[in-house]
Amino acid sequence: MSLFKVNNTRALQYFQVIRFLGMFTIGIAMVKLSLSNKQIGYYELVLFISSVLSMFWITGIIQTLLPLFGASASNEKPRFIFNAFLVVLGYAIVTFLLGLFFRVPLSNLLGFKNFPFYTLALVYLALNSIASLVEYIYLLHNEAKKIVVYGAAVFGFQILCVIAPLFVRLDVYYSVAGLLLATFVRVAWLLALLFRYSTFKFDKAIFKKLFSSSLPLSLKYLVSSSGVYIDQAIVTGFFDSSTFAVYRFGAREIPLVTLLTVGLSNSLMPEIGNPSALKVSLEKLKVESRKLMHLLFPISMIAILLSKPLFPLIFSSDFADSAKIFAIYSLLIVSRSIFPQTVTMGLNRTKVILLASIVEMLLNILLSLFLIRYWGIEGVAMATVIVYLAEKVFLAAYNKFYLKISPSEYIALKPYFIYSLLILTVYTCVRFALF
Repeated sequence: MSLFKVNNTRALQYFQVIRFLGMFTIGIAMVKLSLSNKQIGYYELVLFISSVLSMFWITGIIQTLLPLFGASASNEKPRFIFNAFLVVLGYAIVTFLLGLFFRVPLSNLLGFKNFPFYTLALVYLALNSIASLVEYIYLLHNEAKKIVVYGAAVFGFQILCVIAPLFVRLDVYYSVAGLLLATFVRVAWLLALLFRYSTFKFDKAIFKKLFSSSLPLSLKYLVSSSGVYIDQAIVTGFFDSSTFAVYRFGAREIPLVTLLTVGLSNSLMPEIGNPSALKVSLEKLKVESRKLMHLLFPISMIAILLSKPLFPLIFSSDFADSAKIFAIYSLLIVSRSIFPQTVTMGLNRTKVILLASIVEMLLNILLSLFLIRYWGIEGVAMATVIVYLAEKVFLAAYNKFYLKISPSEYIALKPYFIYSLLILTVYTCVRFALF
């Protein structure tokens, strides 16, 4: 199967890339149009607040819906879609109201005092949360091309709505308003899909199943996302602000890695959730992940090779050491390229996923505090790489011993180990200047 053929997996991956490119284009355009850093910061805060307060539970609900829908009877599927919408709508309303009520403590915690667009950010949060179901409704109905068309249409329209007002008046308020308009269009698109694909009927059993099963996954992503802030807190506890800035500039993954791996994982959950097609789905996961290895491992190795000369050029010589952190983060491909979590979540073992995340967070804290004393900020980054891989090993072991699914059924082990050895060799050579 060609890497560029549009099937469900490719479509969801393309959608993730289109969304990223849309956000990246807006950022570049704002800079080129000479919008002040302060106003660009306001726009980014709108996105940041929405992400922090909603991304964990949106992900939890979607990754619960996908396998449950795949395992449900045909006559239940329309009710699953509508009741998933009700769960998302309920979460969105509660989050909006809690955001309003706890504005002061949240502002202090997240560091955005005197932010003039806070209420608009919460409105965007609610609308964006609801609209996040659209691409997955298409996915569940095997309409892959429509995912790509939808992504290109709505994010193209979003770029227009956000950037066009700046040609008339250089004020980010109108860009935020444009963002809300584009998101409202996405909600309207969702409503049209609900009329087409769902039955407007509250089903207590389905609603309860979606809510109760999504809660552990939502907590898992809340715990996982806290790891970034814990790492940053550890760095600030040991070093000054200049060292913290060096860490921040380097502590980022290659966007293509996360976009494509998340797209693959989510696209196959409905198929893995269908017991009658489990063997076929596992083989498909193995084949698709092998293709990603052939693409993403070489990209990560090139990134490691180029990080040392490029970081001082892109930023400044003050951030030369950020390249060391980025090179370590590029090693995350070793854990990103295998998908035991897709199998575990696809079979609705959500409590195990939550347990793995809690263990990961605790191990990350302990290992970071240990390694930072001997390796500085590089130790914190390396702890992240180690614990991410440890979580995948834990889930692979669970799948093997409790679900009786061997890693060889869904992981292309030979290329995985060869690529892993190669990238570790490249990293070692670059880090210790062996060539």
